[in-house]
Amino acid sequence: NFISILSDYGFKLTFADESDTTFLRRALQAIIQSEYPIKKVQFLSNEFIGLTRKARAGLYDLICKDENDNTFIVEMQLGQYKNYILRSKFYAFQRFNTLVKKGKYLFDDLTPIYCIGFLANPIFKNSEQYYHIGTLKNQKGEELDAQITHIIIEIAKFEKEESELVTDLDKLIYSMKNQEIIKQLEALPNFLSEDWIEQAINKLDKSQM
Repeated sequence: NFISILSDYGFKLTFADESDTTFLRRALQAIIQSEYPIKKVQFLSNEFIGLTRKARAGLYDLICKDENDNTFIVEMQLGQYKNYILRSKFYAFQRFNTLVKKGKYLFDDLTPIYCIGFLANPIFKNSEQYYHIGTLKNQKGEELDAQITHIIIEIAKFEKEESELVTDLDKLIYSMKNQEIIKQLEALPNFLSEDWIEQAINKLDKSQM
């Protein structure tokens, strides 16, 4: 039996394991579609307080930064959440506020923030896409600013079969969605032997605990 990676415990075992970040680093690289490997990550405090007495505090599922000070906020949402986009903006702006320094500051050294959400259920009913990436753009689709990037993955919409998996992102979402199917197969998919995927699967295997 395997623990579901979509569960809170499964998410912590794989994405939030500070003792070995192989899976997290490769997954983040796939999600932001970077050509360059993420060499290391530093976990940050996942709790933040409100900016004023009446402001809302919160708790990130996971927040970390890489060797280039890129910030990654990763959220797992299993149930329906009507205002997920607003929550994603709220989390990103909380982090943005910590990067902005006091005094005469020109906003000239702000590092990128990636706000990533894995959603078990679709929120974009009129789109067939399962991977959504957005930055600030004008009415013609020209990018105005890419300092904050929102990435939303609607797992339920992912319909690729094993033979269609090409990218690391494909392999990641397939593994997350089809864990129940994978554990029943007599012959495991070849990609599961890749070090980062194999590491995650082993952590989720109850027999190894």
